[in-house]
Amino acid sequence: MDSIEDINTQIRELERKKKELLEEQAKKKEAKIFSHNQRVHCKTGKYDHELVTGLRKFATRRWDGGDDNSVHITEWPLLKELLLSLKYEMEGDWEKFDKEADEILNAPDYVFSLEKKFIICKAKQGKSLWDVRIPNSSSSHNKLEIPFLEAWRIPEALERLETYEVSEEVKKIVEKQLEKRQKLDEVAEVIDSDFPQPELNGYILKGFQKAALEFAILAEGRVILGHEMGLGKTPIALSYCEYLRQENEEKIPNSSSSSTSS
Repeated sequence: MDSIEDINTQIRELERKKKELLEEQAKKKEAKIFSHNQRVHCKTGKYDHELVTGLRKFATRRWDGGDDNSVHITEWPLLKELLLSLKYEMEGDWEKFDKEADEILNAPDYVFSLEKKFIICKAKQGKSLWDVRIPNSSSSHNKLEIPFLEAWRIPEALERLETYEVSEEVKKIVEKQLEKRQKLDEVAEVIDSDFPQPELNGYILKGFQKAALEFAILAEGRVILGHEMGLGKTPIALSYCEYLRQENEEKIPNSSSSSTSS
C-alpha cells in the first residue's frame, strides 16, 4: 500500500505533465485550410500578428471576418510557405490546392473561345484585357466580347500577348474574316465592276455602282455610301436590299407565300 508521501508525489507528477501538455497546446499553431471559388481560406482560431503581417504582402489577400483570411489560388504556394515558416500545422487537402494552383499558373494568359454570337477572350488572374485592345468589343468581369466582324484583328492582338490559346472554332472565323477583309481591300480599289446585280425593275447599275454594291455585300451592310449627289446612291442601297431579300428566300423557302396566305 502506497504511503501518503508516494501518493502526493504521483499527484505532483500528474500535475506537472498536465501543465506541460497545456503549455504545448498553447504553443501549438493550427490552421484550417479550405478552398472556395478559386480562393484558399486560412482559419487559425485566433489572431496571429506575424501571420497577418505576412499576409498583408499578398496581392490578393482578403480578410473575410474573424480569423478567416483568404488569397487567390495562384498565391497558395506563397501562403503555404508562410504558414510553414511560422510553424503552423495545416489541416486540409494540400495536394488538391497544389494541383489547382499549378494548373492555373501554367495555363495560358489569355483564352479565345466561341460563345453564342461573340468570340470570348478570358484573361488569367492578374492579366489585363487592355493588352488585347480590339475595337467595338465590350468587357466585363475579366472577359472580352469580340464581334465576329472584328475577328480579323485578333492575329494582330496575339502579337502583344505572351501566352494564349485559340479554339479551332475561333481560328475558322478569323480565317474567314481575313479572307473577307482581303477581298474588301481589293474591291475598295475597284472603279468599274461587272458584279452581277439583283433584278431592280429593269434598272441597270453602272460599273462603279456595282463595285459599291459588291463592297456593301462583303461588308455585310456596314458601309457609308459617299458618292456625290446624283451618282445613284439610292439604286445601290435598293440593290443591296433586294440582294438581302433574295438571300432570305433561299434560306427560308416559301416564306413569301406563307406570309401571304396568313
